[in-house]
Amino acid sequence: EQADPQVRLLAAVIAKNAVGGNRKERHANLNCWLAIPMEEKARIRSALLDVLFSDRSRSIAIQVTLALGHIGHHDFPRLWPAAVDELLARGGVLRRPEAAAATSAASGPGAEETRTQSF
Repeated sequence: EQADPQVRLLAAVIAKNAVGGNRKERHANLNCWLAIPMEEKARIRSALLDVLFSDRSRSIAIQVTLALGHIGHHDFPRLWPAAVDELLARGGVLRRPEAAAATSAASGPGAEETRTQSF
């Protein structure tokens, strides 16, 4: 059973603020993030990616995306070289739902070309 949407949103905001925040907070948060063992960081990134691609709430997705952006800023590429590969493996190609619907309707010769042009 999933937690209440407001509780999930609060957790996403806390996660984002723990690795981001304003300029003054970012320095302190960066020091905290750097102190976390690499194995734990990998679990955190994995959990955030799971939420990003499974939760249907736009508000939660925004907060998780911001958290992943802050983490990527700190860790990519040196400490998280597989970031892009992980994103693609989890979510495939990210695009708007209406673009996905339009391209899935394409078929026949040139269909692949139509799909790649929709990005």
